[in-house]
Amino acid sequence: MQMKADVGNKAESLLKLSAGGFVVPAFTVVTADHFRNHRKKPNRADLVSTWIDKEIMIDPSKTYAVRSSGNKEDSTNASFAGLFSTYLDVSGKKDIVDSVLKCWDAVDNERVVSYCQTKKIDPQSLDMSVIIQEYIAGDFSGVAFTMNPQNGHHDQMVVELVHGSGEKLVSGQVNPDFFEIKVSNDSFEVISERKEQKLFGDTGARDLFLNDLIQKIKIVQAHFQSPQDIEFTVKKGTIYFLQSRPITFFNFTGFDSVWTTADFRDGGVSSAVVSPVMWSLYGNVFKSSMEGYFRYLGLLNSFPKEKLNWYRVLYAKPYWNVELVKEVQLQLPGFREDTFDQDLSIPKVYEGRGRESGWGLGKIIKAIPVLLKISSGFSKQEAIAENWINTFSTIEKKWQQLDWAKLSDSDLMKQSKELYDEYFRLECDYFTTIYNASNAKMFFLETLTAIQKKVDDIHYTELIKSMDNLSVLSPLNSLQDIAAEIQKDPLVLSRVIKIMDNNSLATEAKHAQIIALRPELGRLINQFFEKYYHHSTKELDLRVPRWAEDKSFFYGTLKSTLANPVDAAKKPYKNPSLDKIENYFSGNALARIMNKSAFEKRLARLKKFLWLREEVRDRSTRMYFFIRQWLTFLNLKFQVDDMFFYLTVEEIFEFIEKPVNRGRIRAAAAETKRYARGFERFKNPNEVGLGALVAKTIIADNQKSLSGLACSPGIVRGTVRVLKSIQDSHTLLKGEIMVVPYTDPGWTPLFGLTSGVITETGGLLSHAALIAREYSIPAVLNIPDATEKLKTGMQIELDGSSGRVLILSDV
Repeated sequence: MQMKADVGNKAESLLKLSAGGFVVPAFTVVTADHFRNHRKKPNRADLVSTWIDKEIMIDPSKTYAVRSSGNKEDSTNASFAGLFSTYLDVSGKKDIVDSVLKCWDAVDNERVVSYCQTKKIDPQSLDMSVIIQEYIAGDFSGVAFTMNPQNGHHDQMVVELVHGSGEKLVSGQVNPDFFEIKVSNDSFEVISERKEQKLFGDTGARDLFLNDLIQKIKIVQAHFQSPQDIEFTVKKGTIYFLQSRPITFFNFTGFDSVWTTADFRDGGVSSAVVSPVMWSLYGNVFKSSMEGYFRYLGLLNSFPKEKLNWYRVLYAKPYWNVELVKEVQLQLPGFREDTFDQDLSIPKVYEGRGRESGWGLGKIIKAIPVLLKISSGFSKQEAIAENWINTFSTIEKKWQQLDWAKLSDSDLMKQSKELYDEYFRLECDYFTTIYNASNAKMFFLETLTAIQKKVDDIHYTELIKSMDNLSVLSPLNSLQDIAAEIQKDPLVLSRVIKIMDNNSLATEAKHAQIIALRPELGRLINQFFEKYYHHSTKELDLRVPRWAEDKSFFYGTLKSTLANPVDAAKKPYKNPSLDKIENYFSGNALARIMNKSAFEKRLARLKKFLWLREEVRDRSTRMYFFIRQWLTFLNLKFQVDDMFFYLTVEEIFEFIEKPVNRGRIRAAAAETKRYARGFERFKNPNEVGLGALVAKTIIADNQKSLSGLACSPGIVRGTVRVLKSIQDSHTLLKGEIMVVPYTDPGWTPLFGLTSGVITETGGLLSHAALIAREYSIPAVLNIPDATEKLKTGMQIELDGSSGRVLILSDV
């Protein structure tokens, strides 16, 4: 049957399984419009019977399964498990009609109404479609979870099996055979089992079946793009799929440490499922730079080598070991767990300030060698970062001029390794610059905290504003220059808009026509792509074209800018916190002598490292452009579609050097691609592990305020514009408050239109916070599910100083 909007989630799942080529017993659906139109009518049985006569050829030799398929059933947030009705082995039209009516009536069940109240679902919003499906009397049946819901391990599956139909299993009538299975790319291991049903005579028969099932359900998860709870039955060796729905609950505490995506998710490698080659690139850099920096400081002497697990991939996204990092940093004076967590938007799972090392004399004396290394490291890393900034143009020119297609096989390998080595050194130094920025902040906050005890209403976010010549701000300034050039001449403006509105033209054709309108306009636009070629709508997903390769985002943003003219990009700002501190020093001679110099030096150093961080990040982004060019060339040279985006760096070099291994590597890439696709729609937890499980707060429908992290001061009232992805950016109007999952440098041009920013992730030093402060735009970050709780068109008040968002009116 054809896909319809009102078949319900269970039937829609069956339709998708059928479309994916999986074996599904034949079925049809009594759609929800019949439920809405006929369920209260006295002749409803006759109406359903007439529909069956018209739509289904009832085979008297067969029996049928009649199953509910509600519009809210088997959804990501509500399963309605066991609340609606299923009738098996039904024969004859009369019994089928009766079963359909019972499925309809189950909507009014008291347990259903109670469940709706718990899940904040209006019972009146429930619709009920009904599946009529050929009944397969299976030899045995089962349920499979493609990811272990009890511990959150993505590389484990759980399978339960019973003789006969699966109804005995889901209703809890019998104890099933149970298998907990660890799964890798090309093998599996049963790590726990219970033999209640004794379905298999030996492990050989068991493993033969499990291998068949595992391969199929891996593909099911990839098909639905999230971990699945799957029901199936097996008849004469054939696996028939009866249902697949998202797993709705996981316990994520089953890890030996606490792992986080903090600082990776705010526009980074964990903001979405990115090209898996990035897992390898980032992992190599993170492990080397983090361990290298801590060893340089002498902080790892008491840690055994086997404990130094810094990085792993979970749910197709990189995580890092935050518990290990905290344990290392607790050796430093002045470390506070709550401040550390707040900076990274990690939720508190402890009371008060958490663990802290303090500034005691004994602690300071013991840490003097470390503190001296940190202090000397500042100047050393500043010089390294500035060297990258000053010399990168030479590196950039080299890779821009290289023609990969002209290289011999030996030169290809040589240049590939040279590119990777240069990337690795730059990226390690970028990460080390970030670590130094974090320590610079720690030293500055120690000074600031003492001043805050003497001076009221001092805000850290105000003090770190106003950094000059940030590369990340330049695209918006250049975009506004282009808009101003177009607006000089009304005729040119009308012609540009007409070209951009012509949907029959490809983006490159629009580009050619627009730059030909006026020489100066053409120069400015071409200069834009020459300078900002490396940016992208997803900068750390190497599969995504850069601005130079796909100009559609530029022209979409230019169109919005022309329709909603903006003021000068950077607004003058008087820093009230700095003024108060200056007044305090002016009126207090002792404080001026004791603290003023340290305050100024530490603030200047912190701002310097924040600036260096952004500038080296810009060079890093340029290097990723060349990495993307390299991988794209390799895909073309070896005619392997997009395979190289799904390999580790080590596998790439092995593929080039050792042709004999290419078959195995191709298979590994295909498996990695399937694995990555299997988590595209999975909302992964930001933290997993001991103590990381935090009860999710249920937000009442009438809640009028939300709280997050105050990241850029100021208060603004305005209209909400929810942008689930950067592809929605063309809908943003001047003055609206932008509500987004995250931002990265590719989003920067939108800051010229928005009057406020709300994100679901991010901390005080994240991209969104930095850009908002530089443009004096109020910003509140780290409001979980903000893009769901706030709706486009809502009127809100955003307070970037307190972190509060007040809903003034709904839509």
